[in-house]
Amino acid sequence: MSKKTSPSPCPFGKILVTAREESGITQYRLARRSIQQISQIERGERETKLSALILLAHALGMEPGTLVNEAAKAMSAQQEPMVPVE
Repeated sequence: MSKKTSPSPCPFGKILVTAREESGITQYRLARRSIQQISQIERGERETKLSALILLAHALGMEPGTLVNEAAKAMSAQQEPMVPVE
């Protein structure tokens, strides 16, 4: 019996899929170059540690900040605008 987890509120998995596909790298190749949990991260079932994010970015030939910025933009777009408290 597998334990169900709630999906991550961070769309990092979608960002990772896009970056990986744009780089022309398969999940298998990316996992061999960085960490093993690529599929779980891409499905939003697992969040990545900072060290893993850095490995993933380098394996994709990009700066880690690029992945972080894309995820931050996507999260901001998902959130309801904050109303200032008076």
